[in-house]
Amino acid sequence: MKKIIYKTLTILILAVLLVLTFKVRYQMYLKSNHPTGLDGYYYALQAKSFAETGKLENPDIETGYYLCGMFAKICGDPIKGVKLCDACTSVMTCFAVFLLLLTATKNVFFAFLGFLLTAASPSFTLMGINYINNQIGLMFLMLFVMVLIFLNENYKSLKRFEKIFYTFGAVLLFVLSGLSHKVTFVYSVFVLGIFLLSKSKNVLKVLWEKKWMLVTALSVFAVCAVGGVMFVKLHSPRFLNSFKLWNLPLSNHRMLESQLSRFGIVEIWLYYVTAWAGGIFFAITKKHARLLALAIPVVFFLFWNPDSDMGLRMIQNTVVVGIPVSVYLLWSLAESKIPFKLQNGICAFLCLPVLYITFLTPALYEPRRDPPYEKYKRIVKDVELGDNSLLIAHLGLNHVYTYYKNLRDCLNWNCDFEVKDNDVWRLAYGADEGRVKMVLMNSEKFAWPQIVELVSEVSLDYILIKEELWQEYLLLEDKEIAETFNNWYNPHEARPEFIRKKRKAQK
Repeated sequence: MKKIIYKTLTILILAVLLVLTFKVRYQMYLKSNHPTGLDGYYYALQAKSFAETGKLENPDIETGYYLCGMFAKICGDPIKGVKLCDACTSVMTCFAVFLLLLTATKNVFFAFLGFLLTAASPSFTLMGINYINNQIGLMFLMLFVMVLIFLNENYKSLKRFEKIFYTFGAVLLFVLSGLSHKVTFVYSVFVLGIFLLSKSKNVLKVLWEKKWMLVTALSVFAVCAVGGVMFVKLHSPRFLNSFKLWNLPLSNHRMLESQLSRFGIVEIWLYYVTAWAGGIFFAITKKHARLLALAIPVVFFLFWNPDSDMGLRMIQNTVVVGIPVSVYLLWSLAESKIPFKLQNGICAFLCLPVLYITFLTPALYEPRRDPPYEKYKRIVKDVELGDNSLLIAHLGLNHVYTYYKNLRDCLNWNCDFEVKDNDVWRLAYGADEGRVKMVLMNSEKFAWPQIVELVSEVSLDYILIKEELWQEYLLLEDKEIAETFNNWYNPHEARPEFIRKKRKAQK
């Protein structure tokens, strides 16, 4: 009878925490009428396209876009759908951490602590605002690790059907984690490697005793490492700027502080120090957990560049991974030295302030840090082009245009392909309509009536201009003035090779 009451109470508490965490997250996203974060409208236009046409506007394999599209289809509003998807997957990631720790420790109090630490995490909260795909990948990763631990401990006692079911579940979660984001794909492969290595009895001892096998293993590792670097260089060059010796203190890094806040930086330090201390502890005191210690230098890598986009993402990912690692370490220390009831009491005591902090997390999101979406919406409102046209505009503005203009194409690069009737336009930032028209009067290609028709001001900062006229204007303008338009707000480069290859492959 006590067990039934205990389980019922656990389920009720968990259900309340799930509902409360969802409400806190969703209310946070409602602080803005627009999608949240730097890529908010990209997720929204992908969701809109999937809900309306059954396919993505920009074909991709990452699961987050499809989930956002499903929510958009259900609620009938792509922006609301993205926010609902974001809130749901955030809560489900907390739930996945709970299940992972419950499976690993068999202690529901430590599992609740892991849930609440994830819900209250500044880094994880801000990740959901900017990087939904990363968040979803971590959700599947936590579930994948949980199933591997369950199989490792219970495989022999499972019935044949159960073995097939859980093995299939592990494979499915591995695939979903890999498809969700490149980062969690790497983590999933590494976790699977650790798991398979742990199933090979005395593998480290055999490798050490048979030097030729050790040399072979190291050679294979070296080839894979070089191949991995070459793959990254070819397909995702932004990874190459992600490595750097950290310059301490971390608060010196403007990008890190602006996106994570000082609370996030403190949290990063906490989990990095805890994880490395835990890795050393496992390596020295727990023989069965030494393979786990191998994961620490990889997952909690010390040489990410906090000033790069991908380096910052990698650091944020380690926080979510660090929570179950830290709680497991705490449980390992408490298990042998503290009475069971006292352990639970301490955990319950720690949960209370963490729960309170969870209700404070909405303050971390400041819509003013998002791109000026309301301004972008006003700009694109009066831009009316044909369905087969192509508009060039800087990042963020291009996604807003595509979302509100019937999914018409808008590129944040120079056009490097043919467009029917050469119907290519540009929203040029910082150009004065009168000055542009005056300079174009010196053109031998375009007559004044064309210039008047094809150049117009849409706001104080932007003009709408036919692309061929823009290029002509840059040729005729004073060189020093023309060069000032080679900036982020005025796309002036062709798409990188790896992006063109990706698009060709998707076609």
